[in-house]
Amino acid sequence: MLHFDRLQSQVPDPAVIEFSCACLGPWVLTLDKLLIWFRAPALAANNKVNKRHKPHTRLRAYEYRDSRISYWGEKMNEIVNTGLLRQIDGLYQMLSHPLQEQASSKGIKIKVTAHYLDFIRESEIVRIALKHLVYAGDIIKYFDYYFTSVVPVRFNGHKLVDYSIPKYHEIHGYDFGPIYFPSFSEPMVTTEQYLDFAKLSPGCVVLDLGAYAGLTSIMFKDIVGPTGTVIAVDADAQNVAAIEKNFRHYKQRTANDIELIHAAVWSHCDGLEFSSEGNMGSSASQIVGGRRGDVVFVKSLTLDAIAAMKSLERLDFIKCDVEGAEAVIFENAEMLHRLKPRIIIEPHFVGGVLTIQKCAQDLAKYGYVCKPLTQIGIDIPLLEAHPPIG
Repeated sequence: MLHFDRLQSQVPDPAVIEFSCACLGPWVLTLDKLLIWFRAPALAANNKVNKRHKPHTRLRAYEYRDSRISYWGEKMNEIVNTGLLRQIDGLYQMLSHPLQEQASSKGIKIKVTAHYLDFIRESEIVRIALKHLVYAGDIIKYFDYYFTSVVPVRFNGHKLVDYSIPKYHEIHGYDFGPIYFPSFSEPMVTTEQYLDFAKLSPGCVVLDLGAYAGLTSIMFKDIVGPTGTVIAVDADAQNVAAIEKNFRHYKQRTANDIELIHAAVWSHCDGLEFSSEGNMGSSASQIVGGRRGDVVFVKSLTLDAIAAMKSLERLDFIKCDVEGAEAVIFENAEMLHRLKPRIIIEPHFVGGVLTIQKCAQDLAKYGYVCKPLTQIGIDIPLLEAHPPIG
């Protein structure tokens, strides 16, 4: 067990963090000392180490006189060279940043372990995986949005919402059993806004772009019924595994099928590199970069290709939450001329610019009129795209 003591001048007093690492034994370090320790290819342990220091390089093989220490040296190499150093760098930057001041101003403390971060506000905890560190700012800013999305569990006198591992969650507002999520949940409050705009009825056809865990697809299918069609699309393999699990349970309960396409929605069908992180933010690597999750090459499809693949003669509604890909997928989508679905879009920042204007410009070519809609719980609006009449 490795514990950080209270961070020094760079971080306010509330930032007391704990770091757990089972293979290392007891150590007490400040975060800045730990960072230096990880960056140096030498470990002082009972004076049984031959020290060699080459700063700013990855750890290499240690020279120990003791076989036991040599073993732990190899374990340290394995841990650091598989990404822990990168996580420590990000963690150091986060907790040395005004983000920590923002947490303190909202009465939130951050507790860090080897595998997860706890955001603690009085008796309430939101827990995320350390690999999802990039979402820390959102958790702090929208704590209630993430905490109230699911039913918390009791944990050491606290109410805990644990998004750090794939698991089942009871969803506020969904009464038909738990839903399996790769990480964060899909808040029902946002799904209800989709439904208010969609105006669905039995027999409708729906395209769910960026289906994540499949909850929105299930809600759509509940309305369109066995005579309607819902097609879920997602590129992240971890998300797809969760979708398949949820769709299987849904079919057991209702006998209704929901179709699934494992692919990225994009501006071409040539495939692309995709940052797969098993969370809501999985996206094309050229949008989010290659430092979020595993970069894999995935199948890509245009909207026209999906319409052709599914032989769509009718399409009533598209839900689009594709993490920045909305900036390109409507550039050439002739199926919109023919099918004229209502579309609701979750805009994202791409290159520092929110995609609302780009989407509105692209859709205007097909006669759509776009209107922003205040998103409940989040300060980024949704975008309603109204098709031309007639």
